[in-house]
Parts: sequence; structure tokens; C-alpha cells
Amino acid sequence: MKKEDFFKILGELDDDIVKKAKIPIKIKKKKNWKIWGTTAACICLIICAFSAPRLFKQPNDNTSGDLSPMVYVNDTLYQNTNNQPDLTNQKDQLVYLGTISSKVSSSQYPQANFQANDDIIDSVVYQYGSDVVVENNGQYWLYRAILDVDYTTNNDGTYTCRGNTYKYKIEVSGIDGESQITYIILTNNTETRFEDVRSSLIKAEISTSNPEFIILGWYY
Repeated sequence: MKKEDFFKILGELDDDIVKKAKIPIKIKKKKNWKIWGTTAACICLIICAFSAPRLFKQPNDNTSGDLSPMVYVNDTLYQNTNNQPDLTNQKDQLVYLGTISSKVSSSQYPQANFQANDDIIDSVVYQYGSDVVVENNGQYWLYRAILDVDYTTNNDGTYTCRGNTYKYKIEVSGIDGESQITYIILTNNTETRFEDVRSSLIKAEISTSNPEFIILGWYY
């Protein structure tokens, strides 16, 4: 077809036909923008959905330092157990020890006798075999000892263990594998390092001399 004939045919087209022919083209473009706009909005929502939990979680992780409920009774630290037995019919085996008289924050370890890191002051404490039971609001809660070595606290604030006397009871922390671990030790040197304690466990050396420190226990 010649160029002249092509323009002649276009000139004979009705204006309404031309307008109608343009409408689908405009609508198609609008639909494409709507599709891209909707897709972009969905992507933004997905990103927000994945990012929001992290943004909210991070402050909680930084501020959360609560420990498990613990009580310190007669030179021993006890921790609340996850699996609580039914002690309703075991009351005749409970031996009265005293009541919780003081507390520290939930991020600290109790260190004074009849002290807790939970708000359970005046709760009654019983001996139950090698464990203790705390009666709070009519319920009985079992606590197990987390220290493995017997020692005594002297009147002058020192500690005696296995015939040796130590001035301090401290905690040293470090990384063991992929976990953070803290050792509770008796020592005469407050500069005792985590590496020293870890090394003594690995070597498992037996010495008849006065050891530099005694490991009472540990927690993760």
C-alpha cells in the first residue's frame, strides 16, 4: 500500500472509532501501573513483616537479664526446677527450715541466707531430702541445689571447704564451645581468670596442696 493511500484510509475513519481504539491502550497502561504498584506494596509489606520482629526483639534481648527463680539457704544455692512434682501427699517429709527474709533483683544471684531473687519474702522453706521446698500462697515449689561442693561460711565472712579457707566467693564467665558459662568459685585471688578455671576442669589435676580455687558449680 502506498503512503498516500494509507493516510487516505485514516482520513476516512470516523472520530468515534479512533477514540474507541485509543481507550483500550490507555486502560492497559493504567492496569500495568496498578499491577506494579500493588506488587511494590506487597514487597514492602513482606519486608516490614520480616524486619519488624527483629526491630522489636533486639531491645528485649538487650534488656532481658532475668534468671530462674533461686533461693540461698544454709550456704547452698537452689534453683526452681522445670518439672514440678506433686508434693501434696509428701508434707510429712518436709522439714521446716525458716522463711525467706530478703530478696535481690531477678537478674542477680541470692548470696545471703534465706534470700531469693524472686518476690517471695515470708514464704516458708522446708528441707526435702537433698532439695528444698518453698511454700508460697499455699503451693509447694521444689528447688534443687546447683552447687556441687559442700562448704561453710565463717563468722568473719571467709569460706572453708575441704579443710582450706578462702576469702572470696566470686563468679567468672566465658565461652565454652558456643555457650556462655559462669563458674562459681572460692578463691583468695579476685583476679582468677575464666581460662584458669576452665583449664583445671580439662586437666582434672589432683593436688595435695592448697588449691588456688575451688569450683562450687556452674550454670549456663
